[in-house]
Amino acid sequence: MPVPIGVAVPSDDDSDTSDGTSTKIVQIPKMEGTVTAADGSEIEIVGSDLKATVISRKVTIVVQSTPKRFTPPNVEVAAGSEVVFDFQVTGHTVHAFNIIGIAEPFEINAGGGTTDAITKLGRYSVTIRGDVGAVIHFRCENHPLEMRGSIKII
Repeated sequence: MPVPIGVAVPSDDDSDTSDGTSTKIVQIPKMEGTVTAADGSEIEIVGSDLKATVISRKVTIVVQSTPKRFTPPNVEVAAGSEVVFDFQVTGHTVHAFNIIGIAEPFEINAGGGTTDAITKLGRYSVTIRGDVGAVIHFRCENHPLEMRGSIKII
């Protein structure tokens, strides 16, 4: 969904922020192209209507064990986005199931099936592919009731 864009610029006539700087939002003059936002999102600038659209981004989901959960459990990303599962503990898997709409399933495990838990800590990436509106539900097959989440393609 397009959103209006602006630029934060130093200003003497606006209130100070908690970090001691002051800013105001101004309209960007006509421009086009792709820029990278601070959160890693790629923003497509469309000059004719001064709108920005997120075309891809990188999201990290932390895999924890106390309590057993994915944080955050539910995310929304553009098709083609990278989702990184950061395994801070071993003994878990990520299994895509119950896909609503058209989307590509994915698995993260030690190679021996949905319950073959990761044995090495680290970051495991998947690229999300599918149609806008599709939802990929995922869970740890070793803890299917406690550890579940979803990825919605926007």
